[in-house]
Amino acid sequence: MMKSNILLIFVIVLITCLKVESQFTVYPSILYKGILTPITLKGTFSFGTQPTVKFGAIDGEIVSYTTTEVIIRPANIDSVTLPSVTITLSGYTPITIPTIYYTGYSQIDQYLYLIGDFQSIQSKSLYAYSLNQQTQIPCVYFNATSCFYEIVQDIISSTAPTLFVDRSTGVEVFRTTILIGPIVEKVIATGNQIIIQGFNLSPLNYVNINSVKCDIELSSDVQVVCNPIQSFYFDKITSYTVDVGLTIPSSPITSVSYQRGVLESFTSLSDGSTISISNFDESQHVFSNLFIVGLENSLPVTFSISSEIEVTFTKDATCGYVYLVDTTDPNAVVRLSNSMLLCPKEVVTNVGIPQNTDGVLYITGNYLSPNIYGTTEKRFSYYIDKDTGSETIQLSSISMTGNGIYTLVFPIPQGPIPFLLKMQSTGGTSTSSLIRYAPTIISVTETSYNIPSNVTITGTGFYNSQCQVFIGNSQCKNVQVLDLTTLTCLFASNVLPVDNKRIAVSVSFQNIYNGLNYIFEYKCSNPCVYGTCSPLENTCVCEGDWIGPSCSHLAPKIDRISSTKYGTPGKVTIDGDNFANVNLQVAIGGSICGDPLASQDTKSITCLFKSDVIVSDSNQALDVLVSVDSIAITKEKIFLYIKPEKQCPIGSNGQVCSGHGNCNQQQFTCDCNKDWESLDCSLPNLGGSLTPPV
Repeated sequence: MMKSNILLIFVIVLITCLKVESQFTVYPSILYKGILTPITLKGTFSFGTQPTVKFGAIDGEIVSYTTTEVIIRPANIDSVTLPSVTITLSGYTPITIPTIYYTGYSQIDQYLYLIGDFQSIQSKSLYAYSLNQQTQIPCVYFNATSCFYEIVQDIISSTAPTLFVDRSTGVEVFRTTILIGPIVEKVIATGNQIIIQGFNLSPLNYVNINSVKCDIELSSDVQVVCNPIQSFYFDKITSYTVDVGLTIPSSPITSVSYQRGVLESFTSLSDGSTISISNFDESQHVFSNLFIVGLENSLPVTFSISSEIEVTFTKDATCGYVYLVDTTDPNAVVRLSNSMLLCPKEVVTNVGIPQNTDGVLYITGNYLSPNIYGTTEKRFSYYIDKDTGSETIQLSSISMTGNGIYTLVFPIPQGPIPFLLKMQSTGGTSTSSLIRYAPTIISVTETSYNIPSNVTITGTGFYNSQCQVFIGNSQCKNVQVLDLTTLTCLFASNVLPVDNKRIAVSVSFQNIYNGLNYIFEYKCSNPCVYGTCSPLENTCVCEGDWIGPSCSHLAPKIDRISSTKYGTPGKVTIDGDNFANVNLQVAIGGSICGDPLASQDTKSITCLFKSDVIVSDSNQALDVLVSVDSIAITKEKIFLYIKPEKQCPIGSNGQVCSGHGNCNQQQFTCDCNKDWESLDCSLPNLGGSLTPPV
């Protein structure tokens, strides 16, 4: 009897031990609170009676069972508790299963966060699974209320639900429909556009940059190209928020941060510039691929320190709105900064010296382009500063040679007052040039030859700075600049004129500003009114038609004279020039012509000739002498008597040549006065012409 009891106890213990070892596995190994879907228990089962199951303390339902599989189901939604539930199958050791609960989701950039209760899955694997693409992505534990997974293109669907699967069993835990917003992987700026790369970028509704619309130019599922407003390129902002929205209702808006360097300011010298930059890590780039663009030529850069870029200008560099780029991919140049106005320092190499009456000024130099490259904006404003105030002027013209030398032409006021020309650049620099007119020489006092004397020179543009004065090749001593128009100096009076011409007087200041005028002459005993003094002879050498000891009288000119009949006194008219009623005397063949009278225009003389000079024949010409003031004397052999057998035409009034002309004693034709015509000078000249009779 004792042996039988011992055997019974052994069998009971053995059966109990076999039950402990016969554990089962729950499919899925993660349960979702609130779902009443069947749960599968797998293992080796042996039931003597109908099995029962409990979820915690609440009875559950046995849907079916076999020796290898038991399918159970919670009786109500409260059966599965958080963060875990203990499943008790009759005759087997209870097992505790982690539970989760999902309330919603949130998309942050390329990650999808499930919101709910996920505190029990730290060591479990929950995977997002796409029905369409058969792709599984792990949902990583983030904290007690969320897990997250990376959104990949294959898992996105706007119609099919996303399944969440227990990785260890491959069984679905729950499913839900998730609307994925645009996935932005990269934001790239080019010269004038923003390029957004990623996926799920269509159907696109809008792109905003810092809440301002970016006009969409091109759009596909993986790339968007848009044009931001103009201020985007110039704002000194290092970080922008880029919002991308789809047309799908309720789909999330994707917001990403775009970072860029900021060109803050620059300092330019004559051949280069240092540019201050912020929010830029040069270590992320290859220096040889970095350039400043926006000028006519791209400029390679170097970094003196991490926040300073150095560039060297080409000779033909202009002023322009520049920005930093990376040219690693020549087909996709990336903008790395905002735009900033960069200007080389203007260099003036030569300023012209205008004459008083020129009205123009020439300036040459480098980096003087008047416009900002690529725009119609003016780089310079030009001003004239005078004692009376400042005024704006405009360029007349500009040209450039191949080596980058500009020539600027300005309209300027007439001299002689100097002024300041200012060139004010929009780049913040300015250049001023003092403009002096070339000195002019108006007069110089005379000296006697070989007698050193002080001379006074008048003109314009004089100033007291390294003044030198030469008269001929003789340098004046003791130069004193009295004011802007007068100076004095000691002249040796030892220079002889060439060909009795006036001697050059030159005045220079600083060996830059030079004036020259052939104006100096010596004094003779007689003043040389219209001539120059020949110092060695002490006589005046007259100019042109001037004659006399002082060159003060014009020499009379005799062109023609009317005729009389021999023995018949008559009035004659002498035509010519430079006649004057100053002690006027006329003689024909030595016979005084009485009552001479010069016309007011000095071009004719009338006088009474006795016609008493005997000639051998009618073709013998007599001398005609005209004397003015007994100084200006002219004589021409020009007078002829009227031939007795011939005469000039007589007009209807009975006068030779109708009294309106002179008889040509050689041809016996009438030389009509002005405003008269015809053979006998009887017809007024009304502006037409007469055709001589055939």
